[in-house]
Amino acid sequence: MQKIMVVGGGRSQIEIIRKASSLGLSVAVVDKNSNAPGFKYADYKINLDTQDYLGCLKQSEEIGIDAITTSAAHHALTTIGYVNDKLGLYGHSLKTINHCTNKDLFRKKLVNSKYSIKYKKCNDVDEVLEFTDEIGFPIIMKLTDSSGSRGVVSCQNDHEVRTFYDCLKKESNSGKVLCEEYVQGQEYSIESITTNNKTKIIAITEKCTSGRPYFVEIGHVTPPH
Repeated sequence: MQKIMVVGGGRSQIEIIRKASSLGLSVAVVDKNSNAPGFKYADYKINLDTQDYLGCLKQSEEIGIDAITTSAAHHALTTIGYVNDKLGLYGHSLKTINHCTNKDLFRKKLVNSKYSIKYKKCNDVDEVLEFTDEIGFPIIMKLTDSSGSRGVVSCQNDHEVRTFYDCLKKESNSGKVLCEEYVQGQEYSIESITTNNKTKIIAITEKCTSGRPYFVEIGHVTPPH
């Protein structure tokens, strides 16, 4: 029987755990919460932090997994990339995951493309203000290591920069804040699946947000207007 590891056993992972089980796979579930709901459907219950990539690698080797995945768990992706690389499994490499989850690396990757914008990784508020002197307001400030639009703010003046920068700095694991030029327009997201180097678009959605300064997602419209 083939074995798959699902990194995360919360509500967001239950559907993929149950689906894997229904396909006849033996499922190993990793979660630091010993009462994680996903453990109910697991063949192997592994009580580990999902970011403990070394611990997950050890468990993967002992169990002899054939694949590793997650669902809606941004924090688990580094572990997945690390295990894929070490065991030679089919899936995203750690390098690819880092480029997709670290906003600074993502911007560097696009610097020579038509999708590049003006940006700067800032270590303190003075560097942010230097950036605004160069390009003007408004700007976007965001955490380099967050997801789901958390830690993203729009700033219109020096006062907002100083106010929001202190808040972002406290929430950042890396201590870095990324500043970008503000791009005016409607925001869309594209959902897709890539198999054997062929990408199929599943849906295009129009995002509905709370507007500045935080742009919190409050809904999606599909098909978009």
